[in-house]
Amino acid sequence: MKNADPQPATAAQCIREACEQGRLLARTELLEILRERPIAPDAPLPPLAKLEEEIACALAEDPDLAVVRGLGGEDFYRCISLMSATYAEILAGKHAPCLLIAETVRKNSKEYPRPIALDIFEGPPFDLDPEKIQACLRHMAADADFGDISFVESSEGTVYLYSKRYLDHDYAAFLAQRLDVDLALNP
Repeated sequence: MKNADPQPATAAQCIREACEQGRLLARTELLEILRERPIAPDAPLPPLAKLEEEIACALAEDPDLAVVRGLGGEDFYRCISLMSATYAEILAGKHAPCLLIAETVRKNSKEYPRPIALDIFEGPPFDLDPEKIQACLRHMAADADFGDISFVESSEGTVYLYSKRYLDHDYAAFLAQRLDVDLALNP
């Protein structure tokens, strides 16, 4: 008895597999995967419109799938049960690291309110190398669109970023000191 060919991967399966691996699928990447999947020997490549329709149907039919808009405007896909919205937003923002840093700082300043240690951007899920972070800081210092991003330093020398839209300098300095020194000494 001959084994049946495996079923070609669906858009939903591809999105889930990527999320299980801790990554997002960009729209262009998902289209490429779907286009190259084995359907039948010598079958013509499916038209792009058909693949777009398959993705739209998967998103409409499966409430566990969602679109994440990257900071550069590109669409990414995630599985809600496997990846939080915040984590997905960070991954989607990696293609625009300066915006990612600025938006993360703004969000923390507004919602929590707190400054954020600069070195957090070196670790997961950001995984930005120190040279890239420094290049972004230089870019932000020279670009008026990032004029609200500022920094303070704790007595331990840890640099914290904050948004002047949501925190004033003295309060950001107080919070940085509290986060870096006071809470560590008084658990």
